[in-house]
Order: sequence, then structure tokens, then C-alpha cells
Amino acid sequence: MSLLSRISGVFAKSIADTRNDWNQSMAKYREAQKARPRYLPLAIVGESHYQSAILDLCPLEPVTLVLEPDNPFDSKAIAAIDDRGRTIGYVPADSWVRRALLKEKQACKVRVKQVTGKGRKTQGVVLEVALGHGEKIGQRQYEANS
Repeated sequence: MSLLSRISGVFAKSIADTRNDWNQSMAKYREAQKARPRYLPLAIVGESHYQSAILDLCPLEPVTLVLEPDNPFDSKAIAAIDDRGRTIGYVPADSWVRRALLKEKQACKVRVKQVTGKGRKTQGVVLEVALGHGEKIGQRQYEANS
């Protein structure tokens, strides 16, 4: 066997090994991506009533969503609660998140994406929601301007 044949054989085996390693790495990467939460934005409503709580919010701060079945304005209201237990607003009635949580009973992981309107009289909140991760939605008693 000539030197060129031996080198070609080693090179071909090296390419095959590299390709196999690459495919295994990509399969592991895809699995990791499936397990990682995919966050989607959600602008909440009613923030003008909860400005004192919103002033303390920071991006990536965890938020809990809870159902308020005794809410006099909406028996399917979903409140957004900061990690100190304060209401910061509500999930809009026509939101895709509300449908997923109430009809499909999906779990969710929620965090603050941004506080909007810094320096203005009232500030808003945009959340990030990852469905299929975290906890299923809980319940609480409605509290006016909590």
C-alpha cells in the first residue's frame, strides 16, 4: 500500500469521525433547545392601579400568574404577582396566554421583560411567558388594588 493510499484512508476515516461527532453534537444541542424555555412577550393591563409595585420591578424578576375566580370584574381574571406578593397588573382578556392557561391547562414560567415608560407618570410592564415550563396556574382571593 502506497503512502498516498494510507494517508487517504486516514483522512477519509478522520472525515467520517468528524461527521459522526458533529451529528452527535447537533442531536444533543437540539435536545437541549427543546428542554430550554422559549419565552414570548406579553403586555399586561391595569398597571396604572399598581404603580408603587411596578417602580421596584427589574428585568428577569420572576412573576407568578394566579386566577381570581371571585374577581367582580372578570371571573376568569389572571393576576400577575411580583415575587413580593404584590399585584402588578392582569393578563388581557383576549390574550393567547389566557387561552393557553385556562383552556389547555398549561404550566408556565413568567418573568419581567421590561418596564416601559420610565420617567412618565404611569409605567407599563411587558412580561415574558414560557408555556409548558414551570408551575400550573394557582388561585387566590381577589383583593381590590392589592
